[in-house]
Amino acid sequence: MLNLMRRYAASPALVFRAFAEPQLLEHWLCPDPSASLRVEHLDFRVGGTYRLVFTFPDAVRPVIGEYLVIDPPNLLRFTWTWEPPDEFAGLETVVTVSVRAANAVNTEALRILRILLRILRKVSIAQEGRIIGWY
Repeated sequence: MLNLMRRYAASPALVFRAFAEPQLLEHWLCPDPSASLRVEHLDFRVGGTYRLVFTFPDAVRPVIGEYLVIDPPNLLRFTWTWEPPDEFAGLETVVTVSVRAANAVNTEALRILRILLRILRKVSIAQEGRIIGWY
């Protein structure tokens, strides 16, 4: 399991929306400034699916997934699977996003975005980061 924790100067609702709205997702999810992301399909509901297309200088890499849990603004769980010709094509990852206030007393405090990645097949930690693109 790979556990990433980030702080954002944003409300939990806004952080959650950044996963739910295509325009916001395209703005922040790209792993490299030389790459771009296009949300080809996004059906943001439990059982709904998505398809994202990352364009890197050397390749186009689509990823697909299904939403498993949606509990705004605190919890989101979805699968993440690269498509061919990516070297990790077919390797399904379950991503859990947990959003909470950094300081429950001060609602204006920085928010914490906690992403837990659980790889469903045995993969090294270095490969986990590459598979997800959030290393």
